[in-house]
Amino acid sequence: MDEALKMLQEKDKEIQQLLVECEELKQRIQTYKKLLNRGTLESEMFEGKRVLVLGHPVQRDMYEEEITVRGGTFEFIPAVADQAGFNELEGAVNRADIILYIRTYSSHSVLYFIRSRTSKDNVHVLNCYGRDSFVSELRRIFGGMLYTCTTEKESEKSTAGVL
Repeated sequence: MDEALKMLQEKDKEIQQLLVECEELKQRIQTYKKLLNRGTLESEMFEGKRVLVLGHPVQRDMYEEEITVRGGTFEFIPAVADQAGFNELEGAVNRADIILYIRTYSSHSVLYFIRSRTSKDNVHVLNCYGRDSFVSELRRIFGGMLYTCTTEKESEKSTAGVL
């Protein structure tokens, strides 16, 4: 009888340990679900918005890819003083919902000009040197997410083998 009681107590401990592990896994699953939901929102970061990027001409294609993948309509003006036509710039500023000024490559005279023509709320100054830092700056400014998952299938793929 003592032996049976001892075995039941051991099994009870095992069950308690398994319950703790199950709870930890449930919390982990919830964390991944939250991350995936956030990632889905990133694809809509600029949904329905015209985004004007003032940056280096060499980086234009990269800016365009990162804005359009997030649902925005892309417009670009080189922000190098000798290339920026202020008439063209004024029209683009007036059309834009969001203005991204890349400080790293740009003339400050361009920034002063756009700030004199628009609300400061829609002008964002970014420091970046390439794609990774550009995306990091977008996430920092617009509350971006850890993952970019635009479809349910991509979400399922990104969680495959997580546990």
